[in-house]
Amino acid sequence: MITSRFILSAKSASIDSITNQLSIHGVIEGLTSSELPALIPDLCIVVLFERDVKKDPPKIEVIAKVLENKKSIIEQPIQIDFKEGNSNRTVLNIPFLHLEEYGKLMFEFWVKKQKVASYFVNFTQGNGTAENDKVLIIPVQKK
Repeated sequence: MITSRFILSAKSASIDSITNQLSIHGVIEGLTSSELPALIPDLCIVVLFERDVKKDPPKIEVIAKVLENKKSIIEQPIQIDFKEGNSNRTVLNIPFLHLEEYGKLMFEFWVKKQKVASYFVNFTQGNGTAENDKVLIIPVQKK
C-alpha cells in the first residue's frame, strides 16, 4: 500500500517539467477570515507518495477529499503514476474554495477504503488582518 512521506498546504506549488524540481510558494499553516462565508482564492496540497516497487503497481487511483469540519465538500479521483520509481510528488490545486464554517479544514487521500494521507489546517475568525502563522482569506460579499 502506498504511504505519504510529507503533506502540506500552500498558496501555490509547481513541478518543473524539465528538471522535475518542486517549488512551493506561501506555505499555509492556518487560515483566518473576519466573516463567513469565505473564499480561499489560491490553495494547493502537496503530497509526496511512496510505494513498495515489489508490491504496488506503478499507477494507482487515489481519492482526494476535502472536509470542512468532517463534512465532505470535495471528493476527486486522481491518478498517481510512479512510472518506474518508488515516489511521486503530487500537487492538487483547489482554486476558489468556498467555506461556510470556522473549524478544521481537512485534506485526506484514500486508496480503496484505506486512508493513506491526511492533513488539516485550522480556519479561525480573525480581525481582518493577516497573522504570522495564518493566511487571510476573502469574506464573500452578501447581497
